[in-house]
Formats: sequence, C-alpha cells, structure tokens
Amino acid sequence: MTSVERVLEEAVGAGGLPGVAAAYATRDGMRYCGAAGMRCVASADPLHSDSIFRIASMTKAITTFAALQLVDAGKVDLDEDVAAYLPELGKRQLLEGFDENGKPKLRPPRGAITLRQLLTHTAGFGYSFLNTNLVQAFEAGMMGDPFEGNDRFLEAPLVNDPGTAWEYGINTDWVGRLVETLSDQTLEEYFQAEILGPLGMEDTAFNLPADKKGRIITVHQRGPDGVLTEDPDTPPEDVPFHAGGHGLYSTAGDYLRFLQAVLRGGELDGARILSAERCAEASRDQIAPLHVGAFKSAMPALCNDVADFVGAAHGLGFLINPEALPTGRSAGSLAWAGIFNSYYWIDPTRGISGVYLSQILPFYDSGSVPASHAFEAAAYASL
Repeated sequence: MTSVERVLEEAVGAGGLPGVAAAYATRDGMRYCGAAGMRCVASADPLHSDSIFRIASMTKAITTFAALQLVDAGKVDLDEDVAAYLPELGKRQLLEGFDENGKPKLRPPRGAITLRQLLTHTAGFGYSFLNTNLVQAFEAGMMGDPFEGNDRFLEAPLVNDPGTAWEYGINTDWVGRLVETLSDQTLEEYFQAEILGPLGMEDTAFNLPADKKGRIITVHQRGPDGVLTEDPDTPPEDVPFHAGGHGLYSTAGDYLRFLQAVLRGGELDGARILSAERCAEASRDQIAPLHVGAFKSAMPALCNDVADFVGAAHGLGFLINPEALPTGRSAGSLAWAGIFNSYYWIDPTRGISGVYLSQILPFYDSGSVPASHAFEAAAYASL
C-alpha cells in the first residue's frame, strides 16, 4: 500500500468518513486515481474510483474556461458591461437590508457589472448561506434556492456595489447564462462540445444518462453531535437549469483531466481548450488591492465558518494562495472547492495538480479537511 492509498484508508477508518476518491497528476500524466470506503454510511457497497460525485462549486472553473474561450473568440470583453448581453442582470438592485417592518431597502447599484468582476466574485452578488440579508430575502420570496434545480436563485439582489468588495456568490451562475447567450447553446451542449468532449471527460455532465446514475454517491450530513447521516435534501438528479456555479457531476479521474489541462497551460493530449496566454492571465491576481475574505456562515447546516482563505488573492475563477502551504503547495498555486467537501489544487511551480472528493455537509467538514490535506501532502511527498 502506498502512502497515498494509506491516507485514504485512514480517512475512512480512523477519520470516520463514509468514502472518498482522489487523484493527482504531474504535467506528464496521472500518478494516482483511487478510492476508499463505502458509497453510504448505511451501505456495504464500495466506493470506486469511477464513482460519480456532485462537484458543486468545482463547476465554476470549467464555466470560467468556457467564458474565457469566448473572450479569446472576440465575442465578449472582460471589462465591458455584460448587461448588454444579459438585460435581466442590469435590472438587479442592491439590497442594503430591511426596515423595521421587514420591507427590503433596495437601490440601484453604483456601476456596471463586468465579466472580470463576475469571474472574481467582485460583481456584488453573494450566497444566502453566507449572508444573513440574503437569508431574509429568500424567506421573503425575493429569490429561489440554488439547490432547487431551476434559475429562480438568479433573482437574488446584489449585496455590494460592483468592484468594491470580494464576496463569494452566484456570480459564476451568471457567467454560465452569458455563455449560453453568446453561444446560442445550453451550457451542457457548450461544455460537451468545447471542453468535456475534447478532454475526454465522459462522466461529467449536468444531467447524467440513466446508465450512469447508479454510480452517484450519497450525500451525508454531519449533525451537531458529529454523526453522519444520509442527507434528505440532496439536490435533484435531473435539472432544467444548468448552473454554471454549481451544477456538474464528475469523477476524480475526469476532473483531474481538466486540472491537468490548466496545469499544462490550457492543453492536454493535443486538445487545446484555452490559449496559453489567457490561461496565464486566469492564474494571476485580478482583485488587488481587494483580497479574499472569511466565510461567516448564515446556514450552519450548509457551511461552517472558514477563516483559512483570508488574505488570499483571486484570479479568473481560482483562489490563489499568497504563501506556501504545509502540504507542499507552492505560493501562487490555484485552488477551489465544492460545498460537499470536494477540493482541488493546481501548482504550476512544482508541476502537480490534484483533486479530493467526498459528499458531506456542511462545507469545511472537521473530518474531510484534514483528510484532504493529508492526501495533498502525500501526493507532494511522492514527487
């Protein structure tokens, strides 16, 4: 048993996780793809390396590359007002709070929204699970829930003026809508034609065919007592809206192919999905003097408080760590995650990328985060 395999086995043994899958690669190719544990806490069915996970916000990086393809094609500029293509975006008001009667205090935003802002989470949108005003807006019927599978959550108001603050939110879902508008295709169709198909990502989709649904892994909820149970509110398997911020299913091996393409400057196995110049731009800080802030949870069942990202930079679609990490990750590496405790990183300096997948709520789970760090450290130790 290799050290990487041992880490995964320990995650589901001493770590108490139901099951995990992980993979990593260098620029030259995949070095490991495997899994450990079971598909569900109540099942004896083993989890496999080709098991399918809801990758949630790991969708954002793929949507980002789709939009940047359209920038390279001259169909949109990073710094133009995208309301010209998405009139409904231009109608969004800024929510300053609620008065004593519960009436929302709304005003027009100061400034237009650009694609660069959407790709860097500086456009002014938030997430309800991280913003108490948006929780109240949802409860008042002003917007929908992203996990419902439709687009009503795009009715959410802004919470910051464009370009004035970094706040994690539904920005990339608007980018997905922009890709659909400019390409005259659904996001599924565009992804398959321009990214997933060329990279051979055969198990990645918004809506999976019937013969693959049996490989989908159960989502679990960790309760206040630390016990894991099946989550009764798992998102629907088939959805009418393809959410560019959170909607994809994938496998460890599939998603690693995308990460390899990013690591190699936009190309893998002869398939180029983005120009090297644009890929390099995406990998540079785009938000200075702003920086990434803390996650203060407004919905503890979905997300824990997270302070580990504070002070980080942000590229086009990626978090950028300003300092080297104890796992071996170099300063200037790219990374992000999915709400069900899936994590990835891309380290151009040391030439390695990796992905760790689990299906547990809330985000930044006390068992999943140490396991993902241990996997990453083992991957670096193998170089």
